[in-house]
Amino acid sequence: MKINKMFLLALSSLTVLAGCGGNNSSPTTSEEMVQQAAKSQNIVLNLTSIGLYKGAKGTANTQYFLENTVSLTLSVGDALPGATDVTSTSTDVAFKTWVYYDKGGILSSTDKVIEDVFEYQAHFEFNGEFGNNGGSNPDDGGNTGSSDKIYFISQTWWQKDGATSSIHYWGSQETSWPGKVMHLEETLSDGRQVWSYEINISSLTGFMFARTSAGATEGSSGTDWGAKTKDLSPAALGTNNCVIMTNTTESWGDPGCDVTYANYVPGKTNY
Repeated sequence: MKINKMFLLALSSLTVLAGCGGNNSSPTTSEEMVQQAAKSQNIVLNLTSIGLYKGAKGTANTQYFLENTVSLTLSVGDALPGATDVTSTSTDVAFKTWVYYDKGGILSSTDKVIEDVFEYQAHFEFNGEFGNNGGSNPDDGGNTGSSDKIYFISQTWWQKDGATSSIHYWGSQETSWPGKVMHLEETLSDGRQVWSYEINISSLTGFMFARTSAGATEGSSGTDWGAKTKDLSPAALGTNNCVIMTNTTESWGDPGCDVTYANYVPGKTNY
């Protein structure tokens, strides 16, 4: 199963264009441009794939390379939409807060417009009952059968900007792209991260791992952040329980990153 969609999260810096007047009009000064921007800003809300704003899905925003967005005109300090307006397509997942990256690359949360920040991502929280796979999954009926814990070890480039890892699978159970956000088990001493997910692997026809949006809640559907592994099969996993990505440099889109297999041992780094 090949997935050709690729969406990359891009944070935009402030750009203000002065209007063009007649030949006698004075050019807009830098100070005036800043004042104009402070009065009215175009705020982009990234709802992610499960988010709804006033009951409707967001639209694609080509400037930000995002699939589900809403644009609002707000000023610094104005309140961002809350749980009354922002809901989820999943009965087990509810809107929690908005997250953004500051100039230092730190992921923070807010309920108000921050100066010089124009893109905010909705952060959802799982509020249902946990089943064998770490949550009630509307795509696979909750996975009530026997389960195995599968592990995935990502590379440091995959993890940049706080990216999460998701598992996408198909067969007797299936998810919609880009799958379900995994549980972060640990960060190894060499900086790589270990992710886990409980699923009956033998019931699947195939599976793969996807790089997904920062702040995406475990068990929810994150937003595709442009990288993935190749299609994998339960047979290739064999008696192992861990998939290790081997691409140490950035690799985006098709055909996907290569992997190797091993058994996960907590704290071990020489995979």
